[in-house]
Amino acid sequence: EWECPALFSDPEEDREGSGCAHQPTPIAAQKPLNYDFGGHVVTLLPIPPADLKSPSVCSQVWRASLVLARALVEVNHRIAGKSVLELGTGRGLCGILAVKLGARQTVFTDCSWICLKVLLPNIPGHADGAACPVVWGEGDDRCLIRRHLWENDMPRSPGRSPPQHWSNWADCSWGCQGAPPELEADLSFEVVIGSDLLYFPSQVDPLLATLSTRLAPGGFALLTVTM
Repeated sequence: EWECPALFSDPEEDREGSGCAHQPTPIAAQKPLNYDFGGHVVTLLPIPPADLKSPSVCSQVWRASLVLARALVEVNHRIAGKSVLELGTGRGLCGILAVKLGARQTVFTDCSWICLKVLLPNIPGHADGAACPVVWGEGDDRCLIRRHLWENDMPRSPGRSPPQHWSNWADCSWGCQGAPPELEADLSFEVVIGSDLLYFPSQVDPLLATLSTRLAPGGFALLTVTM
């Protein structure tokens, strides 16, 4: 189902923003950053320098995620009480907002190990007292963090090895929590969200496979892209 909610009531607000920039917002500053979406405040903690040895997509908050966040507020009635899957979660801004909007369960996914690691400290503090995990979460926890390759949702002939992917190699160390688990193959969701997901033409088919596999009957996907 396709929707195009009115995200900005004032064109000037769209151009200038309120704490929102057209360019990626640096996130590595050593102070928390607060984003207010209709009274729902999302706080992102600074990334420890040791966890971000080189520039990464998860080191910034991107314009498309800010647009998606505003869209989620506009359709909050479609989020409350639902299961939500965030693809390419990055810093987790929109997934955390979904939690605040009353999603029954939100699953944050990314192919990047480092993105999932730096995401972890942000999750428990945004659960409004709900049963969010201190680690990656399991079962009916309100928040789960999972690694996910869209290619794993594509049909694969018997005996064929798992897909090779640049993110399979990771310069990332884990504490007592260990590495995040892979997204369970049998999970589907009432809502799928994502922002700026496509960087290469080769990603289109895997993304479509994931949307087809992970979106439950009657559900809807809300995706944003900057042009």
